[in-house]
Amino acid sequence: MILIMNYKLNVLKLFFKSFIFMIVFFNTLYAAKNTEILSEHPAYTSKNCSACHTDNDGDSGKLIIQGDNLCFKCHVDIKQKVKNSKNKHGAIEMGGCLGCHEPHNSVNMNLLKEEDSKTICMTCHSSPLPRDEDGKMLMNMGEHLANNSNAHGPILWGDCAACHDPHGSNNLRMLKKPFPKKSSAGFSADAYICFECHEPKKMTKRYTKEFTEFRNGDKNTHFLHVNEKRISCKVCHDYHASKDIPHHLREEGTFGSAKFPLKFLESPTGGSCNPICHTRRYYDRVEPVNVRTNKKLR
Repeated sequence: MILIMNYKLNVLKLFFKSFIFMIVFFNTLYAAKNTEILSEHPAYTSKNCSACHTDNDGDSGKLIIQGDNLCFKCHVDIKQKVKNSKNKHGAIEMGGCLGCHEPHNSVNMNLLKEEDSKTICMTCHSSPLPRDEDGKMLMNMGEHLANNSNAHGPILWGDCAACHDPHGSNNLRMLKKPFPKKSSAGFSADAYICFECHEPKKMTKRYTKEFTEFRNGDKNTHFLHVNEKRISCKVCHDYHASKDIPHHLREEGTFGSAKFPLKFLESPTGGSCNPICHTRRYYDRVEPVNVRTNKKLR
């Protein structure tokens, strides 16, 4: 009996040791993976410490110029953008270049302090902040994303900088390309940053069975709303994230100062909505319907 008990005890000890070994092994692999240097500052790579420091080896830590002006000595294009952009980024004033970037090297791309631009952005944008261009309060984006799990593509892969320029921009909300400020605007693919990724024919083809699912038969309902009625994408869609409604549709649309529920209902081959601008209208991609009665047209 004692021999059996000792045998079982030894087996348990061996299992426990193996378990601990596996934890240490995989943690080591994970640590190695996440400490790999992915980007280096050229001056650091070439050991040209005197480009930034007062001594040749940089041991003193003293800089030849203080603050962001040291970075701007080489990064002239960023200096001009920060200085001349109509819509400036408050982070430049609050933390400067080193608020987001490492000065020597980083385990992340572009010398970022975090693995992606979204993680960095959320360190500030998880609380209401005033907009630099007009002083109005920005939404708590961290809270919004936490409460809305159906994220738009750039948010999903952690790339706020796909749409926004973190150094400053002349466009609305520091966007890299234009986007209409008002709820009503004439359509042009060049006027919407959305169409850097989305197919413009979604809005320009009056009839299609290829470029959009928002259609009644082959009649393009996107074309009707955006091209003919001049309604901006942001009236109906949330370009950051949504929750229970498909297609990144908003629960509540905004047109000018008016706010209203979209009351969207989806069907297997279409759907309907009942916003403030019209009574409930229907569409069906497979069997087109009378938009007001939902009766088949043929």
